[in-house]
Amino acid sequence: MELLEAPDTFLATERFPSSPYMSSYERLLETYPHLHHSSAAPNIEERYSIDSAKQNLEEKRGSLRNRIDDLTALLREAKDELDLVQQQIDAHANLISPLRRIPPEILREIFQTFIPVSLLGLRDMTHAPPWTLLRVCRHWHDVCLMFGSLWSRITIEGGIHGFGSELC
Repeated sequence: MELLEAPDTFLATERFPSSPYMSSYERLLETYPHLHHSSAAPNIEERYSIDSAKQNLEEKRGSLRNRIDDLTALLREAKDELDLVQQQIDAHANLISPLRRIPPEILREIFQTFIPVSLLGLRDMTHAPPWTLLRVCRHWHDVCLMFGSLWSRITIEGGIHGFGSELC
């Protein structure tokens, strides 16, 4: 008894170049049309031929899965490298930021516009300029401390009322 080899047409790609396995299935049905719409079992030669083609496809599937895994790992590495490069770009951009070139005197004028004109309670004072400006960056911190005029305009409400209920 002579065994049939798996037809190469199972891996054909002529009709569906983006999805070669749809064409492969159609070729399978063309090779064994009597098995398509029936529940008939293939004979021994057909079974070996179909099984051989199936094994080839399973090997191809395994190869594709391995390739996908490799590409996924490569993509992950590239994304990590991209994130690192973006962090370096951001760090460089921060170093040449136009905000760094604003003279301290101009910053002082800007900061003075934010100093509250109303009375501040002791509890609320750290949530208002110039205290908040101290925490932006080292340069702004230094500018705030450099100019006493920023601090001399602040009026703090005194007494127990200024602390709120913490002292009662």
